[in-house]
Amino acid sequence: MKLASLILDGRPTFGAVTERGFVDLGRHFGARCPDLRALLAQDLLDEARAQAGAGPAIALDGLAFELPIPNLD
Repeated sequence: MKLASLILDGRPTFGAVTERGFVDLGRHFGARCPDLRALLAQDLLDEARAQAGAGPAIALDGLAFELPIPNLD
């Protein structure tokens, strides 16, 4: 599983890049986990991996990826 951050439909989100495309994990986790940094801090990789395999995927064409963890400070 490769994790990534991007802007999708005008909102920042994060997710997994899979063989099916991009799975928006930000939509799945919502306020409980607002970004990739929070996902890692809360040790939610197992849940993310399960969702990445089951969630709907978006084609990678035209997606503009950002730094994986843009709020590293």
